[in-house]
Amino acid sequence: MTQTPSQTCKAVVFSAAGHRFALPLGAIARIVHRSLLRSDRSVPGLVYFENQPLDLIHLDQLLQGTAAASTQVSPAAEPQFFILVHLGQQEGQQQGGIAATAPPVLMDLPLDQVHTVPHAYAQKLQGLASQMISLGNPATPETIFLLNLQQVATLTQQQLTPKRLPVL
Repeated sequence: MTQTPSQTCKAVVFSAAGHRFALPLGAIARIVHRSLLRSDRSVPGLVYFENQPLDLIHLDQLLQGTAAASTQVSPAAEPQFFILVHLGQQEGQQQGGIAATAPPVLMDLPLDQVHTVPHAYAQKLQGLASQMISLGNPATPETIFLLNLQQVATLTQQQLTPKRLPVL
């Protein structure tokens, strides 16, 4: 009995926030090393890539909420790679750089291994992934979450939007 090869999707897999995430190759504009990013010392938090402003996206901060956004990261723990993506589906949307703690890798992910993330865990992930792939040995699987860029954009925008104080 011969097995037919399963369909695969080329994806970039990276580690962030203690998880492994994947994005299809077509969703990625570029992968850059931290050394290629420039910052304006007079405007903290503003970063440029090729003279274009860039939102840096730290998935650990999105998963922990806005409290993590105010914490300082030690220089040794700063991510060295950023996966550049367009936030939003319209052309001309703001470009974001998703922080990765290790060099991303290109993988062929088997589409027949895609599963829905259990509801409770999807909530824990703040909706950043609703699908996952389980690879390797069933006794010790390697879980890769398929990153939802629309939710990344939504959570990033919520973090950047100032909270309104209640009117008295």
